[in-house]
Amino acid sequence: MYHFGNFSKSSAKEILEFENLNNFDLINTPLSGINLIEASAGTGKTYAITGLFLRLILEKGLLVDQILVVTFTKAATAELKEKIRNILLQAKEAFLTGSGNDSFIDHIVKKADDPAFCIQLIENALVDFDKASIFTIHGFCQRILQENAFETGSLFDTELLSDQLKLNQEVADDFWRRHFYDLPLEFIAYSIKKLSGPEYFLNLLEKIKSPEIKIIPDLKKPSLKSFGAYRDCLKSLKDSWPVSKKEVEELLKDPSLKGNVYKTLKPDEQNPNYTKRDLKIISMSGDMDRFADPEGIGFPLFKGFENFTASKLKNSVKKNQTPPDHKFFDICDELYSKAALLETEMEKHLVFLKVEFFRFAKSELSERKRVENIQFFDDLLITVK
Repeated sequence: MYHFGNFSKSSAKEILEFENLNNFDLINTPLSGINLIEASAGTGKTYAITGLFLRLILEKGLLVDQILVVTFTKAATAELKEKIRNILLQAKEAFLTGSGNDSFIDHIVKKADDPAFCIQLIENALVDFDKASIFTIHGFCQRILQENAFETGSLFDTELLSDQLKLNQEVADDFWRRHFYDLPLEFIAYSIKKLSGPEYFLNLLEKIKSPEIKIIPDLKKPSLKSFGAYRDCLKSLKDSWPVSKKEVEELLKDPSLKGNVYKTLKPDEQNPNYTKRDLKIISMSGDMDRFADPEGIGFPLFKGFENFTASKLKNSVKKNQTPPDHKFFDICDELYSKAALLETEMEKHLVFLKVEFFRFAKSELSERKRVENIQFFDDLLITVK
């Protein structure tokens, strides 16, 4: 964006900000108001800035410290300083000789009413060039905060850091410790599966670039009231599985069960001593062994748990066939339903914790920066704004 405006209420400074350029009339564009310019690389943005700087000196009579040039990188800042000084030198030489090799400078010289006065303005600018306000965006913000420390509430010796990742990581880790360590193991296991730990919250925080962003929905802390019923049913399953395992495995071999769900009774190509159904049952049984381990958490349900439920078996038999029947299948059916209810509650609680994290992070980041007397680049932009 190319923008002219008041630098502050008490000054007549003009502000130049450049990002892009397109069909720009450097000679005739007004030196006031706001101009939006779009351009790709190598189209003359830097040249246009130097030309506007020269015009502000000659046409507006501004001093170099009354013109602010803001760019993005330190390298671009150094380049601008050098090229702005060079165009001033070229313009001075052109006024002295009456013409310039550069078409823009030559036009400026030819239309000048008082060349001697223009030379004096340029010489004054060159003498005071060390005072020129040519900054990166963050450098400019830092200067404003330092020069207006009382008005902005900034400390004079605040340390400016370029990378906030370490502090964000500390906040994400602390939030995880405070809000997850005391929760039921089932919820922690579910959260790790869904979120992958504190890194999830760190990634969330990295996406937030403005404190004005409103996080929705704004939820109250939901209850996790289904744990008792789920745990009672899980205990029944763990008690039943060791004594029912063999019977269940035999029932799952029932030919009435559809092959597209429980595999066919044909020999497996890679293991001809077993049918495809045999291998399917071995896999299912192993999953249930691990799930029903007395020391296991028992949540969330493993993938394929539904194949042990009475409802799934009923819907997976061939036409006019009777599904296998066993108390263990009924227990699995009940646990499957209770798990779905518990997962719904957990998901609501996770959404609440995500919203809560942003509240926590906003407060914690602000307080830690204050205590450690540090700021990051984005803080400069936000504070100056």
